[in-house]
Amino acid sequence: MIGERLQVLRGTKTQEEVAGFLKITRASYAHYEKNRREPNISILIKISDYYGVTIDYLVKGENKKDICFDENDYNKDWIKFLESIVKCTDEEKKKLMNFWRSLN
Repeated sequence: MIGERLQVLRGTKTQEEVAGFLKITRASYAHYEKNRREPNISILIKISDYYGVTIDYLVKGENKKDICFDENDYNKDWIKFLESIVKCTDEEKKKLMNFWRSLN
């Protein structure tokens, strides 16, 4: 789970240090580590940049070494779009995936 990976990545840093970089409260970051809340895509991007890991690694435990997102490369509309996909139901995600495949 993401919380366990965040705890391992944080190492000897304090939650306060990481939260300061992310511009969130320590309590919010603690909720992520305890799997009480899931960070949105913009926070995931910042976390991946901070720790030098991929979003795939944070979410699924895969591809730890490759950084795949740089927040500066994506505009706010793109981030909002990605956040909306994360909130979709499984059925909506299947429809989006089928639509995307039909474009190729």
